[in-house]
Amino acid sequence: MNKSTLPLPPPVFLLIGVVAVSFSSILIKWSEAPASILGMYRLLFTVLLFLPFLPWREMKILFKNSTLKEWLMLAV
Repeated sequence: MNKSTLPLPPPVFLLIGVVAVSFSSILIKWSEAPASILGMYRLLFTVLLFLPFLPWREMKILFKNSTLKEWLMLAV
């Protein structure tokens, strides 16, 4: 049986996450971008980070019976 190993110990990843969250408010305060742009980027990066963890099998079943008209309405 193959045991997968992480390149670094888990506490290192935890430390990186804590530092990133700690500095985010400072970087947002220094930014001169409008609040709507900041919010859009925060949501974009959140979606990109969580995308690999999406339950793809359940999503396929959910969208299996959707029609082209429903997809166009969703896009609009």
